[in-house]
Order: sequence, then structure tokens, then C-alpha cells
Amino acid sequence: MLTENEIIDFVADYLRSDGYTIIRKATTNQKGIDIIASKNNRKLFVEAKGATSSKPHTRNYGKPFSNSQVSTHISMATLYAMIELNKDSEIDFAFALPHNDDHTRMITRILPSLKKLDITVYFVSENGEVKKN
Repeated sequence: MLTENEIIDFVADYLRSDGYTIIRKATTNQKGIDIIASKNNRKLFVEAKGATSSKPHTRNYGKPFSNSQVSTHISMATLYAMIELNKDSEIDFAFALPHNDDHTRMITRILPSLKKLDITVYFVSENGEVKKN
């Protein structure tokens, strides 16, 4: 199961290969937007979520997040997106999520709204492959 830190690393590498410059790449020990990248004078903010906890001392370490936790994570990512998009209309926003059943099912339910908000979703497979939705 991918941790948030692994998701961040894979998506940052993917963005670099797509011509982006990485301005910020946070870890789970840091607050704020997980990845800030730029390309063609536009900034991309990426909020990442993992499939399990990245902190060995936590109860969820090595265990998949429940449907309720996945829902909460995506809800919080959506809130962060709305806050940042309200601050600056000149940025793009994306989610980076594990490509698993729970995350895919939740995103499928809200994808039409995400498209209206112009929020991109990057799904990351266990092997590090990143697919843009």
C-alpha cells in the first residue's frame, strides 16, 4: 500500500517528466500543499493522499484506510482546493491518490463536479505508474 510520501514522490517525478518544475515537495511532517509545480507560467497545486498511514507509530500504519477515512481525505482535499482556488484564480489544482477501489469509487462519484472546478486527479499504482484522469 502506498503512503502519502510515496504518492508525492511518484507524482513529482511524473510532473518533472511532463515538463514541470517542482517548486515544493512536502512530506507528511510538513503542513501546506504537498506539491507545487510550475509550467508555462502557471502553478499547479497538488494535494496527495495515501492508502495507509506513513507514520510507523500510528494505529493505521500498514493497514488500508477505511471507506470513511477515504471519504474524509477526499473531502479535505476538496476543501483545500476550494480555499486555494479562491485565493488565486491563476493556479491549477490536482489530487494525487492511490489507484485502488476505494479511492476510484469515491472519485467516480464526484468526478463531474471536479471537472467543473477544473481539478485534475492523478491516480498512482503500486508500481509507481501515474495516470491523469
